Amino acid sequence: MSFSINAFSETLLFFTVQKGITFLFAYCLLVLILFNKSKEQVIDAQWLEIETLKTDSSASGTQNLNPQVSIKIGNRVKLISLNEVTWIESDDYCVKIHTEHKSYSFRKSLKSLEEQLAPFQFVRVHRGALLNLGYLDQVDFEQSVIKLQDSSELPLSKSGAQVLRKALKASSI
Repeated sequence: MSFSINAFSETLLFFTVQKGITFLFAYCLLVLILFNKSKEQVIDAQWLEIETLKTDSSASGTQNLNPQVSIKIGNRVKLISLNEVTWIESDDYCVKIHTEHKSYSFRKSLKSLEEQLAPFQFVRVHRGALLNLGYLDQVDFEQSVIKLQDSSELPLSKSGAQVLRKALKASSI
């Protein structure tokens, strides 16, 4: 068996031209497949994270069945359950929260409270009043007066009457 440089160069040229392209194509295909698999794993991990966030948010929603308002009184903080709040009135730069037994005042705008308390059945019935629908006894739309279960009365504006009618229609059978 003779070994020649000419035969070696022909063999090298054959593998480079014929087989090299096939190996290069196979290598590129393998890289693309591996890249695709890694992207699928990233997407699966993100999907799992989204599902976890959904379950965490629904679990936190069930934990907060009794939301509270914290009011600073001197150096203390008083927690008042929203279920105890009958109505809230505007008082200059403060708001006054009325419960069945007592009233508390703290510095916050009625508009910001209206936005925060909308999911908890609080409705703006007047420029200066938010009503907890749970304490509503009766409404006199002709005289623009709202009577609460504790026999206190609130004023009712025209725009507040429209909002209240929509809220009552949505919450009644």
